[in-house]
Amino acid sequence: KETCFPVDSQVTLQGLQRSPELNGRKGIVRSGLWTGSRQNVYLPDLQKYVMVKPDNLTWSSSSSKSFEQLSVAELKRILQTKDLTITQAQMRGMDKEELIERVRDLTTYHDISFQFMQ
Repeated sequence: KETCFPVDSQVTLQGLQRSPELNGRKGIVRSGLWTGSRQNVYLPDLQKYVMVKPDNLTWSSSSSKSFEQLSVAELKRILQTKDLTITQAQMRGMDKEELIERVRDLTTYHDISFQFMQ
């Protein structure tokens, strides 16, 4: 199963080839994976929605959220991004504390800055 960013995650678009003018734009994830393995992302500055592959999204770094404030889904997404050898089955047995510990081992706090719309 493919991984995706949790709904309401603040992301930055990157590596877009068909619409390079959108690279660097900040958006808010509004769906899980849809047909074509894309997620619906709202771009507030343009007031429009775009469908983007998760590979073309990175976590936004506009404001911070502590490891403990992250959801299990967010922790799993970070872990899969940082540790390409970990599987869904391995993460399934981990509780939140174990996920936090693994993410801490693989990242710096600066690596996982987040911004969330209220």
